[in-house]
Amino acid sequence: MMKTQFRKRYRALRKEHVRSLSADARQRAGEDIADQIEENLPGGLPAVLSGYDVMGSELDIAPALNRWKSNEIRTAFPTFDPSGDVMTFVCDGEPVDVELILAPLIAADRSGRRLGQGGGHYDRAIAAIRAKRPVTVVGIAWPCQIAEALMSDRWDEPLDFLVTPEEWIACR
Repeated sequence: MMKTQFRKRYRALRKEHVRSLSADARQRAGEDIADQIEENLPGGLPAVLSGYDVMGSELDIAPALNRWKSNEIRTAFPTFDPSGDVMTFVCDGEPVDVELILAPLIAADRSGRRLGQGGGHYDRAIAAIRAKRPVTVVGIAWPCQIAEALMSDRWDEPLDFLVTPEEWIACR
C-alpha cells in the first residue's frame, strides 16, 4: 500500500474512532496523554516543549499543555517562514530551542515510523534540530492509528516514543 492509501485509510479510522467518543472521553484522552508522558518520559518534562493546534480528529493535547503550563513549562508551537517550507517552533512570539516535540500524526508503527500529512514539515524540522543537538520526538496517537508496519523514505525522521491514552511505546 502506498503512503497516500495509508493516509486515506488511517484518516478514516481516526475520524470514525473520534466520532464514537463522547466529549468527556476525548477530554480525558488528553489528560491520559499527560499522565503517560509524565510517568514514562526519560528524564521528565523539559523546560520547553512543542505542542500543536489540533486539526480535525487529531488527539487534542490541550489538557496536557494546560496542565504543564500551570507548572511553568513553556510550550512552543510550529510556525512557518514566508515560503511555507521551513517550520520552526515559537513561544511567546520568539523562536525557541525545544527539547521535546509532541508530534501529531495520521499513523505510526511501533518501530517509530510516522506518517504525517505529507508535507514533510515535521521531518525537515526534526532533522534540522537533530543535526545540531538531541531532541526527543513523541508521536501522539489514538490506538486505531498504530499500524502493523509503515514504509519510510530516507528523509523520514523516526519517533523516539509513541503514546496513546492507554499505552507508552519506546520506538528506538
